[in-house]
Amino acid sequence: MTRGRFLTLEGVDGAGKSTHVAWIAEQLRARGHAVLVTREPGGTPLAERLRELVLAEPMDPIAETMLLFAARADHVQRVIAPALHAGTWVLCDRFTDATFAYQGGGGVAMVRDSKTDAWSPAAFLGANEASLGFQIGGQQSFFLILLMNTNATRLLTEPNFEFGGEARGTAADATAGAEGVVKSVEQSVIVFDDRKGLYGGAAIKGGAIAPDDSANQVYYGHYLSMAEILFQKKVKPTDTAAALARKINESAKLAGK
Repeated sequence: MTRGRFLTLEGVDGAGKSTHVAWIAEQLRARGHAVLVTREPGGTPLAERLRELVLAEPMDPIAETMLLFAARADHVQRVIAPALHAGTWVLCDRFTDATFAYQGGGGVAMVRDSKTDAWSPAAFLGANEASLGFQIGGQQSFFLILLMNTNATRLLTEPNFEFGGEARGTAADATAGAEGVVKSVEQSVIVFDDRKGLYGGAAIKGGAIAPDDSANQVYYGHYLSMAEILFQKKVKPTDTAAALARKINESAKLAGK
């Protein structure tokens, strides 16, 4: 059976997501596809209750993010993954992009084999803005975090990517060692950032980054741990991940000239 497709629509409130979701669902059904329309936060009885709680109760940003990821985990396990396996097209009103915009950020991790120089498949990560400590005046920021030794990269398999201190970076600069440490391993982290409108620093603090298991499950079609994706070769790099690896290699060659 052909696996279904997963489509998400993102945008601020009032942007027309619901209208477009309904139109896309109608077009797909007219072409003979089975279609499931859902939303985030929500999509299951438990996730809908968590949605109501988040909207009604003032709470710490980290607590809010944990509740939203709990809602997503239930949504993926009970609704999204089974539908995709059944060949259904799933249309979701908001997903991970909304989490990045409202609750912090996220990205992907890739590990290079020191013996073959080959890059691993991409594994998704989530991050909370409160614990990341981004002070960027509301502007979008891009961070490249280099883990410089085996001990540091293996921390990607932990439930929370915990920095012993702080890793700091400034525009067109990098710092490591004195403040950027992982589990007290010196000079294991280098942080680059490329931002506009910066008025403060950027700090990556303990417990800031964690695996996004729901995104990984949707991307690969079944549950995979970070270790299985990054180190155990349980899946092959997708075309997109391979293209990203080529870009990284090209940029590294240019930087070395």
